[in-house]
Amino acid sequence: MMKTINKMIMMFVCLLLPIGAGAQDSHWTCDTHAYEYDMTVYFTLSTDGSVVDNMSNYEVAAFCGDVCRGISKVLTVKKNGHETTYGYIRIRSNQATGETISFKVYVKDTSRELDIEDFTLTFQSQKAIGLPSNPQELHIPYFIIGDADGDGSVSVTDIAVVVNSILVLPNTNFSFYGADANGDNHITVTDIGVIVDIILGHNANNLEPQ
Repeated sequence: MMKTINKMIMMFVCLLLPIGAGAQDSHWTCDTHAYEYDMTVYFTLSTDGSVVDNMSNYEVAAFCGDVCRGISKVLTVKKNGHETTYGYIRIRSNQATGETISFKVYVKDTSRELDIEDFTLTFQSQKAIGLPSNPQELHIPYFIIGDADGDGSVSVTDIAVVVNSILVLPNTNFSFYGADANGDNHITVTDIGVIVDIILGHNANNLEPQ
């Protein structure tokens, strides 16, 4: 009888494992066991001057150079009958102090990686930045896909700006994320094709601002 029960328990655990693994899927990877020290950041996100209410579409990661040092989780707490949502990220290092940490955000519905604007920190073991009740505000770049010159609209002028960028010629105004119309983090002739489609109305979905 006990053997039968044990087999049923093991089968149940095996069924649950893929579900648990899927829930932990992330755009980035971080070997959390490779580091000795850690610190934490509690944060909210904003874009174009407005706080992001639904953070489930975003994943934030901390980097030292090109190495991922931590991946965010979204937490919700209830206080006085109200729900508050904030991000929590645990950052790792093998130096107790001194390393410069930068941040990126992955926008899930557009599959784009963006740099967090105007925020870096110096790693300090056991330090906390922000609090659940008063989180650090991180700013997501605001742009319109195809708007390479950042003037708020997509036009033939943006094609010229992308051409100048490809030829390494000067541009008075330049929005990298707007120019990177296909979202591959490179400015190429492919982006020109996407911008042409947007201007002609063949790719209207790409007019959504980020």
